[in-house]
Amino acid sequence: MIIELIIILVLFLILKWIYFNNLLVFLDLIASVSNLLNYYFVKYRYQVIEYNLNRVFPNISKNKFNEIYYYSTKLFILNSLIAIHQRFIIDTNYLTKYYNKVDISDELKEDIKNNKVIFATAHYGIYYDFSSYYYFISTLAPVYKMKNNLIENIVYNSNKFKNKILPIRHDKLGSLINNDYKSIYIVTDQKANSKKDKIKFLNQETNFHYSVADIHKATKRSIWYFSSYYDFTNQKMNIELIPIKNLHKKKEITQQIADLITERVLKNPEQYFWHHDRFNSGLK
Repeated sequence: MIIELIIILVLFLILKWIYFNNLLVFLDLIASVSNLLNYYFVKYRYQVIEYNLNRVFPNISKNKFNEIYYYSTKLFILNSLIAIHQRFIIDTNYLTKYYNKVDISDELKEDIKNNKVIFATAHYGIYYDFSSYYYFISTLAPVYKMKNNLIENIVYNSNKFKNKILPIRHDKLGSLINNDYKSIYIVTDQKANSKKDKIKFLNQETNFHYSVADIHKATKRSIWYFSSYYDFTNQKMNIELIPIKNLHKKKEITQQIADLITERVLKNPEQYFWHHDRFNSGLK
């Protein structure tokens, strides 16, 4: 009996080592299997995605729609799996080897050192791997909005991150933006309940979060657009970092961010999270 238990333990440790040393490969496989089940049996948020895509691509074909739906949903599942593994990823940099080389400009290094930075991003590509920022910073303060307490505890519990990740709830942002965070990370493309001027986003006149512009005006932080494209074939990520230059007016800042997201989504729509009821369809 003892021998059998030892064998089981050894096999478990071997499998654990294989799993974590090939983490993205396994997470991609799990996402693929889950997505196939969804695609043929569940069709999660199918009507919402159909509504969104028809708004943005009025002449989209059924085949193209199904292709975008399939890969967008797989990417959503993959991001969720990465979020669940976040603490292990942060502690060990398990996903670092899956990123293509990132060239950090002197301008960004200087901004981080002297001005501190706001990273504006979107639900595009891989957006839940906070360890990707370790190429150029040591700590990150992601701003988040989460209604599910269980998921919030899994993904954003700061006690698990050894001061590497310092999560900020969106409703606490006003009181914390002047803290000495080297960098703040904000996903900007969610639906905004705002009376501020509308922004053109994905070819639609719509409400858009002004948080990045508000923080810049209050703190004088530099603003950089961040995205992480996921290569489905090679299971690699490509990081893109672009400075926001015109910082005079809040609407101009916000429109620049919306334009950068729009450009990438229109070029690679399968990389985007279409599941959110962004344009108020009223569908479930």
